[in-house]
Amino acid sequence: WATLGILGKFLYGYGADPLTVVTIRATVAFVTLALALAMADHRLLHLSGRDIPFFAVYGLIGVTFNYVAYFYALRWTTVATAVILLYTYPALVTLLSALFLGERMSRAKGLALVLTFGGCFLVAQGYDPGALRLNLHGILFGLGAGASAAVYSLFGKKALQRYDSWTVACYAFGFGAFFLILLLILHSDQPFAALRYPWPAWAAILALAWFPTLLAYALFTASMKYIEASKASIMATLEPVVASALAYLFLGEGMAWPQLLGGGLVLAGIVGLR
Repeated sequence: WATLGILGKFLYGYGADPLTVVTIRATVAFVTLALALAMADHRLLHLSGRDIPFFAVYGLIGVTFNYVAYFYALRWTTVATAVILLYTYPALVTLLSALFLGERMSRAKGLALVLTFGGCFLVAQGYDPGALRLNLHGILFGLGAGASAAVYSLFGKKALQRYDSWTVACYAFGFGAFFLILLLILHSDQPFAALRYPWPAWAAILALAWFPTLLAYALFTASMKYIEASKASIMATLEPVVASALAYLFLGEGMAWPQLLGGGLVLAGIVGLR
């Protein structure tokens, strides 16, 4: 997931439309994974008819709404504010997992949540008033992105009781892409603008589809076969830390000492889970 920022910054340098990009990103991820499963083991594409509504809601909320909510959070507020609001989702996952999945609450989890959220706050420069811009639309979309990310984790954990992790990821992308395509057609003035993108932009879109989308979500879903959804979500807070490190290495973006401290807090919280 941490590669998303670098690829996105490169891509938007070509004037790409964000809604068009996320639609192609989900569609390419679904098509790629579906073809791979068809060649590797077609039984992994089997989906019971009674589970179609479940996966439709899963894709609609966990993929479509999540992508759109985060996109509009970035439009209405700052990156720092959107990131901080997005990373409320591990706390939601931890609470809801205890209520609906029977996962145990513990002091270690509570401490890890405090450390990782505090770390994300610092990494996102939440300490700098100039980096924050609070308004109702931005807050609602940011919290919506966090809530829908929590739904992705919880629904994924539930789906793993009946399906392989690759099957779960495939149909989450499939239904998510379907609703994104509908949204693009209904609300975009130029739904086929991507056909005019130059080849470097398409290379970046394919990289977005295969790495921070297909590989990231598939690995996250697979992780929940082995650990609790709450622990997987807390460990995923490493993403903004690694993203900041990559931005420093490849984009020349500086890291202030509070951001370095925040990265240390996130690492401490993740290690504390053990």
